[in-house]
Amino acid sequence: MREVVFSLLSVALLCATSGAQTTRQLAQAIPEELTLDDALEILRERNPLLSSERQREMAAAGELEQARKLPNPTFSLETESFDAIQGDPAARELFLSVQQPILLGGKRGKRSELAGALLRAARNDVRAFERELSYRLKVVYALLVRAQSDLELANQILGDFDRVVQLSRIRYERGEMAGGELRRIETEKLRFLEDQVAPEISLESARAEILGLLGMPEYEGPFRVAAPPRFEGELGDVATLVDEAVASRPEVMAQLDRREAARWDVDLQKALGVPDIAPFVGYQRQSDPGLDARASFVNFGVSVGLPLFDRNQGEVSRARAGWRREEELERAVRDQVVVEVRQARETYLRQQRLLTLFEDTYLRTARQAKDIAEAAYRMGGETLINFLDASRV
Repeated sequence: MREVVFSLLSVALLCATSGAQTTRQLAQAIPEELTLDDALEILRERNPLLSSERQREMAAAGELEQARKLPNPTFSLETESFDAIQGDPAARELFLSVQQPILLGGKRGKRSELAGALLRAARNDVRAFERELSYRLKVVYALLVRAQSDLELANQILGDFDRVVQLSRIRYERGEMAGGELRRIETEKLRFLEDQVAPEISLESARAEILGLLGMPEYEGPFRVAAPPRFEGELGDVATLVDEAVASRPEVMAQLDRREAARWDVDLQKALGVPDIAPFVGYQRQSDPGLDARASFVNFGVSVGLPLFDRNQGEVSRARAGWRREEELERAVRDQVVVEVRQARETYLRQQRLLTLFEDTYLRTARQAKDIAEAAYRMGGETLINFLDASRV
């Protein structure tokens, strides 16, 4: 019984130690000030979906390695005229032969080219998947920056409101404010609390999503995000951006590699219609115990298939259809890139105009309205509720 208790305590201690080590490792993985570059680096290292996609590249590399291999030779050993009942045959024959297939039509080279194109496509597919995850991470990171900023602003406004409520209570106790006015001010706090709850929910939602992308959904430690610098460059025209995207987007490169692989598949299927040859060399030994005679021979020859009925016509047709399909998919991918570039450029320009409008017009107007309401309130020409509402806006 004492040994069982000791074993249970040891297991519990081991689990606690492992949990503490895992917590420390996660804490070291996420800094307290998480920049966008740090988040992207962690994504590349820990995201399980990205790791699984990399295995496709490893599998394609294995296919290429296998395609480069030569066919194995065949060794055969035969005997004839062996009396299995009496065990003393009148004559015996022993055959030893080695056969080495020789691939004709460039099958090995074309198979290697096909596997190499598929490997390059797999690599670009991994890059494209990483790009999609990185884009999603940047979107969530931006939402987290915004929610964090909104929450800080809401807390600041709510703190200012609490100080106003405290001053109003002092004025009420001195008889300088009516009780109804104080109740209205206290009730108005609900609107400010709603402004605080909304960014809190957005912050927790964005935090959970970004931790899931980073492969650490169980992380509970605190961290903050830093807003990346604003893009101050100039956008090129649509044609220039489309050319750059087509030349650099990994999904376009992957589709080009798949089209090339389909072309090599057509050549390979044609080559498979060419029969291979298999030369062989052998050794034959004959012995006759009754005559006390022995003879040895060296045999050689070649075997070749006769393509009378099947010349792989069906597979050639299938490969040609696959080639045409990949060409159409290439056009579709290029068209999709053009659409995405145009949409992204227009979205950026529209948001830039809105940002300029907010900074130069609405924000300045709102600040002037707040200053006017504050001055009017101090002079007794505006109610406290209207002043608070101007501050909130």
